[in-house]
Amino acid sequence: MTFFEQQFEDPQVIETLLVASLVMMRFLEEPEPETHDHDFENYDDLEDFQPGDTEYDESSSYTEAEVDDSDVVALNNTNFDEFVGKNKYVMVMFYATWCGHCQALKPEYAAAATELKEEGVVLAKVDAGEESELAQKWNVEGYPTVVFFVHGVDMVYNGPRNKDAIVGWVKKKIGPGVQNITTTEEAERILTSESPIVVGFFENLVGTDSEELAAASKQDDEVSFYQTSNADVAKLFHINPQGKRPSLVLLKKEDEKISHFGTFSLNTVLKF
Repeated sequence: MTFFEQQFEDPQVIETLLVASLVMMRFLEEPEPETHDHDFENYDDLEDFQPGDTEYDESSSYTEAEVDDSDVVALNNTNFDEFVGKNKYVMVMFYATWCGHCQALKPEYAAAATELKEEGVVLAKVDAGEESELAQKWNVEGYPTVVFFVHGVDMVYNGPRNKDAIVGWVKKKIGPGVQNITTTEEAERILTSESPIVVGFFENLVGTDSEELAAASKQDDEVSFYQTSNADVAKLFHINPQGKRPSLVLLKKEDEKISHFGTFSLNTVLKF
């Protein structure tokens, strides 16, 4: 008996050969998988694929949705200063055409422009790529950069990039920024509950002084602004009621800091 004859008489060898034979038979019986010209990574792609198509049109590209920004004024280095100077409230978006965040903001900004024009606020835009000197002048370092001008004084908008947030922020800036204090009870409540605060002591609660204080209040989101003509109220805020008017004081509770302004003007308040 040869070596191979002896191996085939071994039950374990016979069992192994039978299993291998069955596996080979199943493999031969299975049909070859069908091949397709297209391998879709996403079933949504099937919606765009029509019978008879052999390949995607590689020449096609994404087209940005049209946005009606007719209420947004385009500014450049030639007309920027004059436009901002003659309009009381101007918001300017510095953008770059290649910036995805700018493209996302564009329809929200346009919608805000339409709503805010009824409030006397103008929304404008500057292509920073084309107007690099203008962008540099206003310290634009990223895109989009949105700047709000009140009487030509600028402040950067850092809020959410959607229509409702922009409109709400602007309306707060252009609304009554200064509240009147007429009683000592009101003054005591404010002293114990709010900080920091600025209080103006005026002869009258309307007029140039009040307007200057109101303009200053638009530049700061963290300080509450008040005014009074009541001598007893002024005294509670550490203002000499017999002193010269207008008088202005800044109070910060956290460090018990009291600052009196020597010369009352918009620039004085803002620089402090």
